[in-house]
Amino acid sequence: MSNQVVSTPIEFLQAVEARFGTISFDLAANYENNVVRRLQTIDGERSRNYYFGPGSLLHVNSFMKQWSGLGDLAWLNPPFEDIEPWAERCHLQCALHRQRIALQLPAAVCTNYFIENINPYAYVLEVTPRVYKTEVRDVCLAMFEPSGYKGREVWRWK
Repeated sequence: MSNQVVSTPIEFLQAVEARFGTISFDLAANYENNVVRRLQTIDGERSRNYYFGPGSLLHVNSFMKQWSGLGDLAWLNPPFEDIEPWAERCHLQCALHRQRIALQLPAAVCTNYFIENINPYAYVLEVTPRVYKTEVRDVCLAMFEPSGYKGREVWRWK
């Protein structure tokens, strides 16, 4: 399976929710990997199935919509081939529309997109242990908070 279509493991999503609150919207998904729907099948209590992407009734292209009013916490696990526009959009939408966003991204802290669009604007959690057992990649979680809370920590999510 390509790194571009790997779904976030439910166990990690549940840990994110336990720490940061209920994920109410998926900013880049399809019907099958939409985290709100996938978490709904686990807990059976969610009534919303919101996402932007192929098959969405709201909009296929996340970049064509404002990321505001999407609930308490929007989730984003974009295709890793081109993170920069997603990272830039996260900090702009958080600042302009006060939307909380959890961005899962490769732990590539020396890249230009990370230095310019993540580090100055987000609280970065370096995730351990590895989230993906079969994929050779480490990830971090960038929390874009309307309060402007920034910093860094190692998060032992398990």
